[in-house]
Amino acid sequence: MADGLENLDDPDDPDDAEDPDDLDDPDDPRITTGTPAHLDGDLDEVDAGRLLALYERMALIRRTEQAAHALSLAGPVKGATHLAAGHEAVAVGASAALRPDDYVFATYRGHHHALARGATPEECLAELMGRATGLCRGKGGSTHLTKASVGMLGSYAVVGAHLPMAVGAAWSARLRGTDRIAVAFFGDGATNVGAFHEALNLAAVWRLPVLFVCENNLYMEYTPTADVTAVPRPAADRAPAYGLDGEVVDGNDVVLVRRAVARLADRARAGEGPGLLEARTYRHYGHSRADPGTYRPADEVAHWLRHDPLDLARAPARRPRRVHPRRRRARRADGRPGRRGGRAGTRARPRRGAHRRMGRRRCRMADMITYREAVAEGLAREMRRDPTVVCLGRDIAEAQGVFRTTAGLLKEFGPQRVWDTPISEQAVLGAAMGAAMTGTRPVVEIMFSDFLACCWDYLANEIPKARYVTGGQVTVPLVVRTANGGGLGLGAQHSQATENWALTVPGLKIAAPSTPADVVGMLAAAVRSDDPVVFFEHKALHATQGPPAPPDHLVELGRARVVRPGRDITVVALAAMVPVALEAARLLAEEGVDAEVVDLRTLVPLDAATVLGSLARTSRLVTVEENPYQGGWGGTLVSIVADEGFGLLDAPVRRVAGECVPLPCADTLEQRVVPTVGRVMGTVRDLTAY
Repeated sequence: MADGLENLDDPDDPDDAEDPDDLDDPDDPRITTGTPAHLDGDLDEVDAGRLLALYERMALIRRTEQAAHALSLAGPVKGATHLAAGHEAVAVGASAALRPDDYVFATYRGHHHALARGATPEECLAELMGRATGLCRGKGGSTHLTKASVGMLGSYAVVGAHLPMAVGAAWSARLRGTDRIAVAFFGDGATNVGAFHEALNLAAVWRLPVLFVCENNLYMEYTPTADVTAVPRPAADRAPAYGLDGEVVDGNDVVLVRRAVARLADRARAGEGPGLLEARTYRHYGHSRADPGTYRPADEVAHWLRHDPLDLARAPARRPRRVHPRRRRARRADGRPGRRGGRAGTRARPRRGAHRRMGRRRCRMADMITYREAVAEGLAREMRRDPTVVCLGRDIAEAQGVFRTTAGLLKEFGPQRVWDTPISEQAVLGAAMGAAMTGTRPVVEIMFSDFLACCWDYLANEIPKARYVTGGQVTVPLVVRTANGGGLGLGAQHSQATENWALTVPGLKIAAPSTPADVVGMLAAAVRSDDPVVFFEHKALHATQGPPAPPDHLVELGRARVVRPGRDITVVALAAMVPVALEAARLLAEEGVDAEVVDLRTLVPLDAATVLGSLARTSRLVTVEENPYQGGWGGTLVSIVADEGFGLLDAPVRRVAGECVPLPCADTLEQRVVPTVGRVMGTVRDLTAY
């Protein structure tokens, strides 16, 4: 018996026999009943053999969950386990309606989905116990079960985070000309997080082949969902806001779940857009192994145990009548408010010779290229080279980007490779992740690096960890481009240098070029990387000029460059601080100080070897960084020098960094916060005199 259910009424006791009236009250929040017209009549029935197979799969899941619970109590399973006993019909019925090559994304309560898609109990339990024979080689555990070979692309510990990923997988499937669909399973509690709403909107606007299946077990964790949700049906009642039909199904009836999902899947494959299904079900255990579930009323638990999905499948005659779907009319007859769309696999052809004209305009007519032009050129080169490279972001298509860093891309590559998005950073970055996991190489633009905070879960928890927690089953080859840094007087929320935010997250590569040629070469390396790259483009450099990159230019990530040789002191800088350091070095040379300037170019991988080699020649070190002194990248570099090159130093190391205050708008105040040529010169003078 599950924890917290020890005092339940006995369903076999005549006094506790099922009351048929319990299933007929349309206001009963426990279960929705009725016989919908679209399920009446001459529908395909599940024959006895098929029903037996569905039952056996559900029974296998139930036995595996019981074993997981026992192992958890006994000790071999560490950490939290969130069991889905009671939810089996949702996973098995839905999986039976899907194809083996479809994509599935699940919540942390996702054991049943892994098993329904074809994972074995042995490899699931081994993963729970942290063994190398587990699904993810013991690196993911209970909340990250993944079996990519059967389309099970993970269960996710952060509530709702995977919904945009499923949107991205569906987008990728369409871009690649397949008729695969993606399905996101989620709990009722996820309907109150922002990612749910952003994902539904993006899926509807782009008319994508994705299904959203809510497993509504009435409790978001310990709190009844009804107590914290404004609508009675948390998923279905929200669907009409996005032009979707919201349907409700008895999630304990495997046959009805299969039918409902099959119908929605057929619509999605036919190009009719996303669907949403709310499956009413109930978990037999508490939220996790630490939860006895005593907050749930005994009569409520007894009611749901009398409608155990295994019992319903084993005795079809006792199944409750078919459920009443809450069908919603779309706001438009075609179900889609936007202008973009098209059937699966449609693509716009680039205009003949467009890239050649662009190349002549930029390289033949001028000997120099601006930093912002280099961004567009670097993207165009990679998009020509690799048809799986796609760009998405706010205002990047017809508007060509707020900084015009995507100029010409829509004209050359068309709307199937250059996508405008809503102001929905979570949906955009999550969708890019899902697309990257399924065969495309997205380049997503987050307009200002300050806005990375709006989608930080994806940069801190999801994207950089996916390859590791899946045991290497999936890679996430995506680039996050973002305009970074101060110097334009845009104030505290549009001017921060945020490279140091990403530096705290294992699994991300970090690039920050300082010249147009490096923009092209480093962008090429970033797009080709199988690991995610955050690509910081400094706003103050957009108008600067430099020689154009040669054909096929590629700059390996993790290679710093000595941009000015010197003998007396090493000055290490990044991005917009490189020209500051170079100007300081030029002026110091007039005073007889010969400074060597090193452009780090990337923070991860960090080329400490080049810095140490320079330090061996100069014996003195200054770092120049726009990040605040507190937590800036210079602290990391200095700690490496202290560990590996202390004997090379003839003087203390000094850091010239941003002040630890919000970025002001006024020019005079901003110059007091961000490192200047004068501050660098003063620090160098002090050290050379030491």
